[in-house]
Amino acid sequence: MTAVVCIGEAMGQIVPSNGDVATATEFHLNQAGAESNTAIALARLGVDVAWVGRVGGDPLGHRVVSRIADEGVDIVQVLSDPQRNTGLFIKQPAGLERDVRYYRESSAASRMGPADIDRALSLSPQVIHLSGITPALSESCDAAVEYALETCRESGVMVSFDINFRAVLWPHRDVAARRLADIAKRCQIVFVGRDEAFDLWQTSTTESIASALDGASIVVVKDGAEDASSVEAGVKTVVKAPPVDVVESVGAGDAFAAGWLAGMLHGESPAFRLKLGHLAARRALSATDDIGAPASLGDLLLESYELWGLSQTEESR
Repeated sequence: MTAVVCIGEAMGQIVPSNGDVATATEFHLNQAGAESNTAIALARLGVDVAWVGRVGGDPLGHRVVSRIADEGVDIVQVLSDPQRNTGLFIKQPAGLERDVRYYRESSAASRMGPADIDRALSLSPQVIHLSGITPALSESCDAAVEYALETCRESGVMVSFDINFRAVLWPHRDVAARRLADIAKRCQIVFVGRDEAFDLWQTSTTESIASALDGASIVVVKDGAEDASSVEAGVKTVVKAPPVDVVESVGAGDAFAAGWLAGMLHGESPAFRLKLGHLAARRALSATDDIGAPASLGDLLLESYELWGLSQTEESR
């Protein structure tokens, strides 16, 4: 049995290393993609994790999959499509601002469908992790997410869903708001940024967000450098974010989800799950790539003790 299977698009990522995109003469080619980022962070934390998706039958696809596999992520159910290319994006490091340009139209990942979900479920996961990027990629990808929700409900598999709202992928904000809320309400765990919730549903308090997504068992709200909070069984828990010198913010939410999920799978308290999420995100925030320096669960536990002391309790109400 696999603890977590992350499903979605993995891409190549180009980042300048000696200037901005327009003037740099040196660049790094990295692996990226919300769900595969989460898978890598989970693997580093000792979680048995797989990533399922599609890449092109091109050198970039081979490189992306090899990079994910090198991190200890199971890639046995990844499909290579010889007729399609692997998506790519260029990232300009910009601190807390997002500055990215995507080249993913008609990518191999945009052809994902229900069959990819069947391949993922063949790994007998405890948790399926999805993001709001996938249903926006194509009709077949949206059908895959719908099939995952229905099939996981019937089979008792827990679904974790990161809203990951990307306005550029949706025809209109209202369409995204309706669809993402519909998906979230049918998941056991939902991760959402406070800014995303305001953009989508014009609500920003943790309680009102949880109410808007009524149906989800646990709603986790991230508020950047301020704090993170969760509502579970009507109980709200809040943990302030630790200090960090931000290099670049893309990928921090993916890492946060991994830290939180690792804490849940290890039976940790709601407060300690939020702490592990903060600490995993801190690694991603401190690097130009999306995942940051490797950190084991032991590393994060040590950092937690240094920052918060031995207590696993924080503000709960």
